[in-house]
Amino acid sequence: MRIGIAQLNTRAGDFAATADRIEAFSHSAREQGVELLLFSLAALTGPQPVDYASQEGNLLDLSDTLVGLSDRVACPCVVPVVTEMDGSPYAEAMLLRDGDVTPLRLMDYAAGMSAAQRGSGAERDGFPIASTFEFSGLRLGLGFTYDDLD
Repeated sequence: MRIGIAQLNTRAGDFAATADRIEAFSHSAREQGVELLLFSLAALTGPQPVDYASQEGNLLDLSDTLVGLSDRVACPCVVPVVTEMDGSPYAEAMLLRDGDVTPLRLMDYAAGMSAAQRGSGAERDGFPIASTFEFSGLRLGLGFTYDDLD
């Protein structure tokens, strides 16, 4: 599998311009044979969540942008975003593919909770990354903090 890594300078919260750049990067990556394109943390949102008063509108705009972008990307893309949870920044990675938006960290958490309820946590044993996901038959790990990467 060919994985591409894209890093672009963005203006946090400028969803339209950044989405256009992500789309352009995805077309270029597909032309180069990339099957999964990874973007750097917080390309759309910036590294810190917006203030409390702006959160609702920001999340709606972010959601609309991700849904629209999922139809426009030329190859599957992982686009990390930062929002707020319980007063602290919360990083998530969205898989954009074929018109779908999948929150990878949340899906992994839900799968882990389900496995724990069934009493089978063996799938996670030995995998040191905070979050994992399956793609094209491979199990990939995501790190959201320096500790995750250590």
